[in-house]
Parts: sequence; structure tokens; C-alpha cells
Amino acid sequence: MSEAILRRAQPWLGTLVTIQTEAAAGDEVTARRAIDAAFARVARVHALMSAHSADSDLARLARAAAGVPLALDPDTVAVLRIAQHWRAASRGAFDPEMAARRLAGRRPGIAAAQHGMGRLARLHILDERTVVSEDGPLPLDLGGIAKGYAVDRAVEVLQAAGLRSGLVNAGGDLRAFGPRTWSIEVQHAAVTARTRKLLRLHEGAVATSTGAAHNADFVATRRRAPAWQRGTVLAPDCATADALTKWVLQEREPSLRLRAALRSAGARLWRD
Repeated sequence: MSEAILRRAQPWLGTLVTIQTEAAAGDEVTARRAIDAAFARVARVHALMSAHSADSDLARLARAAAGVPLALDPDTVAVLRIAQHWRAASRGAFDPEMAARRLAGRRPGIAAAQHGMGRLARLHILDERTVVSEDGPLPLDLGGIAKGYAVDRAVEVLQAAGLRSGLVNAGGDLRAFGPRTWSIEVQHAAVTARTRKLLRLHEGAVATSTGAAHNADFVATRRRAPAWQRGTVLAPDCATADALTKWVLQEREPSLRLRAALRSAGARLWRD
């Protein structure tokens, strides 16, 4: 039975999100419905973690009262767990709290952290819907993993709908599933027109981050400038790849901790 490739794109998460899926001949309607549902899932993550909406979970966390339980959406709590893990694993190379502080002057709606850093480590997750901040207001910029998380959730929706293969791409943070091989290209940092092609991507994710010279929103938490111009990570899921790209850019040579994290995550990296 022949299969067609359906492709649709929508603007979310500050970028263009593209979804491609295989659809069996005569069953395009099911595939289109699955794509609609996947975009709705991405839109939900966008709304919850928007830095520009006073009603987002991110904004509510930035207004949290010290020691008072705060109800959040399970998606937000899940991303906070991921953020805590990678901040601890990287010893602050990935730090959404520092990112919020440094980006406060460039992005309206992100409150600057007025007190000491390290509040994320003192955020207690009580259950999948409730957190408590020991220190009160906790401004965060979750952009370092929100795109990857949204991509992972979109893939889950497509798989649950019974689609055989697909590719979700949120501005270069992408994940493929199923037996189909997808060819992707990662732009080289030094020459805009030059690309490096990564072949045979299936059942995996790729994320790329660029340093400050090529991306005004990149925040080097450990040094004044990133050690590398561009970092690309291949990992089983997109949130993991997304977080690791922020870490790998800041180490001239991979530390033992970074090497261990890459091995544990089943990830590979490229830098230039």
C-alpha cells in the first residue's frame, strides 16, 4: 500500500513548528486529525510556559508566595523536574534561573531575579500538580527545554493516533519516530550557507543551540561567552537533547560529568 507524506506548519514557541507524517493511501483524514491534535498539544505547552503572558504558569511561578503550595499544570511540573535534573547534573551550565535574570532586560514579561540564585533547587515538587517555593517568587526562562518538551509531547500524540512514522521540528529541535529514515541538515556556524547533513534519523531527537555571536538569546551561565559557536546533540528524546546543547556549548573540552551525562542519556554531540 502506497503512503503519502503530509506536512503542515504553525507558529508556536517563538518559531515555526513543522509536523510531517506518513499517511496510508485513503487514510489521510486520520493523519490530519492526529496532526491537529499534536499542534494543540504544542499550543498548550506554549501557553503554559509563555514569558509574555501574565496568566501563564511561568508568570504565576514568578509571583509565588514563599512556602505556599502553588497549583500548576502537570506539563509545567514535568518541565520543572527536567530543569532541576539538568541544572544539578550540569552544575549550573544549564540554568533557567540565571537565564531569566540575564534575559530580563531583553524579553518583556520575565521578572528579574532580585535575590540570590539557586532558588530552583529549593523548589519542592509535592506531586504532579503542586509545587512549593521556599524563597517565594521564582523567575525562570524555560525556553532552554520547553521546545524540546513540546516536540516530545507532539510525538506522543501522533504515536497514540496510530501513525507509523513522523517528524516534528520546532525551529531545529526535532524528533523522529517510526521506521522511516528522515534526512535533516544542521547549519554550520562559521559559514551561513554551509550545512552538515545528519542521515538516517529515526526513533531519535536532535537539538541545536548557537552561541551568543549567532543567537542573541543564548545565555552563557558559566562564562562571558560560549566556548563554541554551535552545539548539536542527538538523543533519544528532544527535551534531553535540548538541555544538553546548552551545557556542551560552555565546555571547551567535555568534562567527566558531561561525558557521563552523554553516556547515560545515550546521546552524541557535534560542536563547531
